Amino acid sequence: KESDMEDEDLLAILSRNLPDDPHDHIFGKSVDATLANATSQSQKRTAPLISVYVVSTNQTQESLLAKIWNTIPSRFFVMTGEDFFKKEEGRYDTMGTDRLATLTGAVHLHGHPALVFDGGTATTYSATDAHGQILGGGIGPGIASKFRSLTKDTDALPDITTEEVIARVNEAQEKGKPLPTFARNTREAMMADAFQEFALKGRNVIEHWLGKSYANNEEHNIPPTQKFNSDKRVICTGGD
Repeated sequence: KESDMEDEDLLAILSRNLPDDPHDHIFGKSVDATLANATSQSQKRTAPLISVYVVSTNQTQESLLAKIWNTIPSRFFVMTGEDFFKKEEGRYDTMGTDRLATLTGAVHLHGHPALVFDGGTATTYSATDAHGQILGGGIGPGIASKFRSLTKDTDALPDITTEEVIARVNEAQEKGKPLPTFARNTREAMMADAFQEFALKGRNVIEHWLGKSYANNEEHNIPPTQKFNSDKRVICTGGD
C-alpha cells in the first residue's frame, strides 16, 4: 500500500523483496543495497538497465511498483493484452491481461488447446481451441472472497481464514479422506460447499473444453510449427 511506503526508503523495500540471485545481480554480492552499488553493478553488465515486465490489472499497484523500480537503473514495462494475443485470435477488449498471460504460459508449455484455472481474489478459467483461437472463459469469486461475503452478509456465519482452509485441506490429504458432503458443523459445512462448487465447476468446464477442442480429431489439421496439447493437460495456478 502507498501508505506503507511513505515512511520507508523505496530502495529498502525493493531490496527486502528480491530473491538472493536477482539481488546479487542488481547490487552485487555481499554489499549493501544502495543506488551507488546498483549503478556500479549496472555498468559492468552488457545491458546496463534491468528490464522489468509487469502483468497487472491493478493500476494503483502498477504505479507503486514503478516508483520502487525507478530507484535503480531500470526500464519498467506494463504488459498489455496485445502482447499476448491479437484480436484476430479471439481476444476481446475487456479480457484481463493476467488471464491472457497465464493462457500464453500454458500454450508455451503444452500447446493448443489450452485451459487455465487461476485462483485469486477472483477465480477465472480461460481456454483456447486447437487452432489457437480464444474460446473465452469465466470469472467468479475466489474461495477467500466467498467466505468473506458469507461472514459480511450474514449474522451467524463465522469468519474462515485462508490458514484454516489450508490446514483443513492438508488434513484431508494426509488422512486420505475428503470433507464430507453432509457436514456436521458450520465451519466444515461452509468449506464443503465451497470445495464442491469449485470441483463441480472444474469438471463441467473441462468436459466442455474437451468436447469443443478434441471432438473432431483436430490434431491432424494443426500446422507442424504449432505445438499440440495431445496429453490434454490443464493448468491450475494462482495464490488462492
